[in-house]
Amino acid sequence: VSFFHLDKLLVLACGSRLHFYRYDLGGSAKSKDDIARMHQPKTSHHVLELNTEAQSVTDFDCHNGFISNLLVAGTSAKTVEVFDADAGRLVRRNENAHDRGIHTITLNATSPYASHDQGAHELFLSAASDSSVKMWDLRASRSVRCFAGHLNRQNPIGVRFSPCMKYIACGSEDKVVYLYDLRMGTVINKLRDGISDVVGDVCFHPIHPQLAAATYDGRLRFFSS
Repeated sequence: VSFFHLDKLLVLACGSRLHFYRYDLGGSAKSKDDIARMHQPKTSHHVLELNTEAQSVTDFDCHNGFISNLLVAGTSAKTVEVFDADAGRLVRRNENAHDRGIHTITLNATSPYASHDQGAHELFLSAASDSSVKMWDLRASRSVRCFAGHLNRQNPIGVRFSPCMKYIACGSEDKVVYLYDLRMGTVINKLRDGISDVVGDVCFHPIHPQLAAATYDGRLRFFSS
């Protein structure tokens, strides 16, 4: 589930479909009685449904910090699909985007504390259990970079752009966080101190040069330059 269009919509994936809901949490924004506001009726309305040809949507991502009509989905059929929610239709499908079904889609949300050109918002990442992460540009018809070196044959792992847009971090099944150079596609560092299980997700601090890694044994490990 993800917020969309500056929190105005909720998007969720179920089977081969993406569902869009407009919601109302009830209560007046000016009311100071939090208890009374919590007891007022909440409503939601199904406003849109988008279909894929795959058996299931395995992950999707969309921008919420600014208004964008585009949503990117990865599927069990190894496709990357781009939808225009305003038009209610598929605008692009990349067949055989990976050798196996895609488990992670990550758009480049960019950091409010770093300055980047408008094109940075056009980038996104896909990851699959074929030990590869691919970078895509919405303006290009195929992937623009492939990152390989980490181990990912079974478990979903997370991938993230760094706020400075110089690096990509990804988890790995060999109990290591891999840092890739964004432009060259090469591994520039491997972070393994204190990690004792598969790295399932990673996240950069928006301001400081810090990275958090979550592992399958329920632990968090923090790294700083």
